[in-house]
Formats: sequence, C-alpha cells, structure tokens
Amino acid sequence: MKFLSILIVPFAVGILTPTIFAVIKNNNLKKETQMSTNSFVIGYSMGWPISLLLFAILLSAILILLNIYGHPNLATNLVIPVFISLFAFGAYSLAREKIVINQNTILFTPIFGKNKTYYFKDITKIETDILSNGTVVYSVYTNKKIFSMDS
Repeated sequence: MKFLSILIVPFAVGILTPTIFAVIKNNNLKKETQMSTNSFVIGYSMGWPISLLLFAILLSAILILLNIYGHPNLATNLVIPVFISLFAFGAYSLAREKIVINQNTILFTPIFGKNKTYYFKDITKIETDILSNGTVVYSVYTNKKIFSMDS
C-alpha cells in the first residue's frame, strides 16, 4: 500500500491529467445537432463530462482506500483533491455550456450564470480570426462580445 501511495501522485500529475486534457483539446468536441428544421444546438457530447466525472470518482476512491488501508504521505492528501476538483469542474463545464440557435434567437448557456437570449437583429458584428494552427474562430458581438466559437 505504501508503494501505491507513492506512485499515485506522479501517475495523476504526470500521466493521467495531461493525457485527458490533450485528448479533450485535440478532438473536435463541440458538435452541432439539429433539433428540428429551424433549431440547432452547438455543445459538447455527454461522453466527455461522464468520462471526466468517472476519473474524479476513481481518484476519490483511490484516495479513500489509501487513507483507510495505508499511510499516505501529505503530498498525496494535498495533490489528489486538486485533481479531483479539476476533473469535476471540467465535467460540469462541458455539460453546461451550449448554444441553441432558433429561427430568430440565439440562446447562450454559459458555464456560470443564467441563460442569455440574443436576437439576430441585435447582432452588430461577427469577427473571423484564423489562429496559427489553422483554427477559425468566430466572435459574435452586439454592443459587447456575446460568445466565440471555433471550427
């Protein structure tokens, strides 16, 4: 059990977390789904939040087992909860954020706060930026920036 206690922190910090965030960053996560003939949803599939939540639960179980059956060092008890909270926050943010486009309105659901409804007639500007890696980013403005999304 002492070996597992020493091994879990480098595993979580060095292998598990960078791998998950690299997969999430490199995949095209936002998908456009047609709800009806005049309505679209742009958001993340629920597989990613579920997988992040499962990793958070797995790390929680490992931490609990280490504290029950072993004598984990202080670094284990300080570092692992940080990664558990990162995975849980990632799951929450991926599940919450979405854009619903109807005939006349855009309904934007941010990670924090309440839903915001914008009308197409209120949109003043749409900016297009091309990043160095070839990704096209669209920014939608009324009198302030509403949201941005990439291709």
